[in-house]
Amino acid sequence: MNQVWIRHQETGGTAQVPESAVPIYRQSNWDVMSEADVIEMEKRLTREAADAEQAMTAPAPAPEPAAEAELGPSPAPRKSASKETS
Repeated sequence: MNQVWIRHQETGGTAQVPESAVPIYRQSNWDVMSEADVIEMEKRLTREAADAEQAMTAPAPAPEPAAEAELGPSPAPRKSASKETS
């Protein structure tokens, strides 16, 4: 069974479906994607995944000293409302 990629004309959503189901999907504004469109989609998804992976492994930038001064002192920790009795 051959699978093809289709794209919804209004939402831009994509799906891979059996080629025999294409006529049914066409009734709901889906159209078969060209091979060039599929290749571009795969490249874009690969690039986005690599960018996301790099963002997760990159060290966080150090906070600027001015930003810390603007925040002011941190509030005191809350004390428990209940008191222990001995």
